[in-house]
Amino acid sequence: MNRRRKKRKLLLKQTAAVYLGLMCLPGVNGNAVVWANEVQEASLFSDGSELENGRWVFSDLPKQDESGNSGEGMYLSGNAYDGGVSSGGGSSGGGQGSTRAEKIYRQPKFILESSSLAGQQIPAGQEAELTAVFRNMSQSEAAYNLLVTLKAADESVSIATPSFYFAKVPAQSTITIPTTVQAAVNTEAKKTSITVSFEYENVKGETYTSEEPVALELYQPAQASVEGFRFAEQVYSGETVTTDLRICNTGRAPVYNVRAELTGQGLFAAEMVFAGTLEPGTAYDGSLKLYVGDKNMTSPGVSSSYEEENAYGEASGTLKLLFEDAYGKEYTETTDFATAILKPGIMELKAEKEEKAANQWWAASLIAMALLFTAILAGMGRKLRKKKNQIADLLALQEERHVP
Repeated sequence: MNRRRKKRKLLLKQTAAVYLGLMCLPGVNGNAVVWANEVQEASLFSDGSELENGRWVFSDLPKQDESGNSGEGMYLSGNAYDGGVSSGGGSSGGGQGSTRAEKIYRQPKFILESSSLAGQQIPAGQEAELTAVFRNMSQSEAAYNLLVTLKAADESVSIATPSFYFAKVPAQSTITIPTTVQAAVNTEAKKTSITVSFEYENVKGETYTSEEPVALELYQPAQASVEGFRFAEQVYSGETVTTDLRICNTGRAPVYNVRAELTGQGLFAAEMVFAGTLEPGTAYDGSLKLYVGDKNMTSPGVSSSYEEENAYGEASGTLKLLFEDAYGKEYTETTDFATAILKPGIMELKAEKEEKAANQWWAASLIAMALLFTAILAGMGRKLRKKKNQIADLLALQEERHVP
């Protein structure tokens, strides 16, 4: 009876060993602990079996020689990651002993997907909001313990928030880097960049680093102004007036195609002032020649209406300064002014009065000079007569002395 029980027990152990070997074949999921739980006769593993490095080992199973004969002391082990079971120094189930195939871990790579400042310019001295989106391009590997740092290429750009941290970035996921950048006041117009550095780990704790550039474009705003411009408070219809002006480059960058033109009610410029290119800190002196018509005129000599009551009086005008920057962008600065257009007859009457006053002054001067000359001649005549009388008296006295 005991012999039959031992034989049955030995048969069950052999059956369990075969089951274990099948579970260790490549492509079969499982592990030693699960296998032990799945065996109904848990007591089968109580005699001579033990767990070594994740393997169930049976040291008292019948041993088979090269001819397939069973014997005592067979060593059989199995593991889900080995791809088979080993018996002594051999193997079964298609595995090479208990050799484990190592898994290859790919490095996650971060690529710039979008930048809010792409295609935009940052004016010197001003701030701009930067939002950069990066994607983990790996199809399977996540990035862990990610540190992102931002560094400008030079001192022309400052960054408000230079670093960010992410605990995990799954495969094919994105991260968003929001910060504020500012262009230096004295920077020149140029293209520059921010270097975004990534330092992270894979699932095994291996460290990786990578970099991605974010392009930026800076520019110096073109600045110019008009100085010394004064327009007369009143002008007369039909006359030509000249007004002087000075155009100054007040910025830190050259300005191009600089010109000034004047428009207004009844005012018509013969030509514009063209200053060309002005370097920073330089100026151009010029003048504008204008023909003064009346308020009804649309061009010199052409009127839209002949109503005299609306032709004269208060009028307004605008001096417009136009220039361009290095990118061809045009700027406009305007100066408004007010004047009054008077009838041409007022000017003629005033001239006649001035002429009459001038003629009266000259007449009075001539009369005074004539009277003065007459007085001088009269005085000289009296002196001559007196002198003549004195000479006559002397001659008479000499004749008397010579009479015997």
